[in-house]
Amino acid sequence: MRAADLFEKNVPIGQIIRKSGMSRSTVFAWQRAWKQGGRQALKAKPIPGRPPTLDDARLAELASLIAGHTPTEYGFTAPLWTRPIIADLVAEHFGVRFPPDWIGELMRRLGFSAQRPVYQAHESDSARVRAWRTTDYPKIRAKADQVEATVYFADEAAVRSDHHAGTTWAPIGSTPVVARTGARHTANMISAIEPRGSIHVTVFTGQADAQFFIDFRQRPLHDDGGRVFLIVDESPIHTARKVTDFVESTHGRLRLFFLPSYSPQLNPDELVWNNVKNGIVGRADLPSGRGYFFELVEHALDRLASRPDLVRTFFHTPDLAYIQAV
Repeated sequence: MRAADLFEKNVPIGQIIRKSGMSRSTVFAWQRAWKQGGRQALKAKPIPGRPPTLDDARLAELASLIAGHTPTEYGFTAPLWTRPIIADLVAEHFGVRFPPDWIGELMRRLGFSAQRPVYQAHESDSARVRAWRTTDYPKIRAKADQVEATVYFADEAAVRSDHHAGTTWAPIGSTPVVARTGARHTANMISAIEPRGSIHVTVFTGQADAQFFIDFRQRPLHDDGGRVFLIVDESPIHTARKVTDFVESTHGRLRLFFLPSYSPQLNPDELVWNNVKNGIVGRADLPSGRGYFFELVEHALDRLASRPDLVRTFFHTPDLAYIQAV
């Protein structure tokens, strides 16, 4: 209909193609239909007849084929469920061909919606992840309760001044432009959080190494005044011999435990960085100065330190339910 408005105004066909974002053949087909029958000829026409249906048992089976699975498990080359792929899956398994346009309605009836997926490294060992959730962490938690230790999750991350996040409204077909600094400053961060909402954070420049990690780990030991169980990933700075020697020198006051490889979804401390990067820095109107950028990062972390209620919410995502279940 917007194209019809432009036809009536004698707008050049090239401009209509650019404004609509459609192919030349599509816009020329619209123009021919409009010349022959006006706006009425451009109205969508219903597909004759009712689409084929599946009974309740087959609909339930279709839902089970899709939920928790990817198209590649059934021989498709793409990893994401799209309407054409689901239509092909239905045809292969049930011998019924649905129009791809109708697949969206079918999926909504089954309780599905189009969502942005969370990507996970294929190197991740699902059995090891399952063991961590059901066996390893419950044992760590039980031991911590026994010796009255505080369990912390820690991680390091970096944020750049040219990191962008968020969306904004704009006319269809017109990409919005937001002026941001092109300066590139990097702030490195390390933090440790625990389920009650306590957080320890440090912002620094340069690369973290084993000694830096050791210095940081003394903060929870000092502030908590008791035993600390620290859960981290298996990065080289966490597994360095210097770190192991330091842990042994604490005579049990500090113990280190390692998450399964390639499994950041198991670490609630990842959400600290998500909050800082995408919730604060990525949405701020940053000037080019390095000082202001560092102040913004430190302010974001100070805000988290003053909001234990917010930190506690990081432990309530579906991937981290295993922590609260113990």
